[in-house]
This record gives sequence, structure tokens and C-alpha cells, in this order.
Amino acid sequence: MLKTSALLTALLLSTGLSTGPVFAAPSGAPNCVQPRTDRAQREALENLSDRLQLSTKQSGTIEYWNGCLKVSYSDGGHWVTDFYDPDSFRLLGTLN
Repeated sequence: MLKTSALLTALLLSTGLSTGPVFAAPSGAPNCVQPRTDRAQREALENLSDRLQLSTKQSGTIEYWNGCLKVSYSDGGHWVTDFYDPDSFRLLGTLN
């Protein structure tokens, strides 16, 4: 077992692949990286939540992630995650 694990690690490292941290951005996720004050962040979260009527969506959540506003909710049995620009509230991408 140890030999197999060492072989797999060597293979991953030699091909440039790694397991990476679990919080790494998924492929295709946007990066908004903009410094914002706590107050501006709270206001943006509340504003977008109201615009999307997030309280009416099943298990809806909104948070800052990678500088963007990340909105996740259950839609007909599968999870949808949308990313929005924190200033314009423009939809930047969707993972589902």
C-alpha cells in the first residue's frame, strides 16, 4: 500500500498534477479580487440577495469567495453556484 501511494505521488508530481488544497478554485470559476470594506461587503451581499430574491430559493446562500459574490442554491435536486461581480452584480459564471 505504501509503495502504491509513493508511486502515485511520484506520478502526480512528474506530470505537474497535484491534489492541491480543498479550497482551490474550481476550473472556470472567476476571480474578482477587489479589496472592499466590511460595510461595502455587507451592503453588496444584502443588495444581491434582495435582487435575486434569494430567500425564496431552497437552501440559498450567498458569500464572498475569491473576491466575487458566490450564490449557491438547490434547483430541482441539483446544486447551482453562480458568481457575480461585487460592484456591477453582473453574472460572471455558473457551475452546476
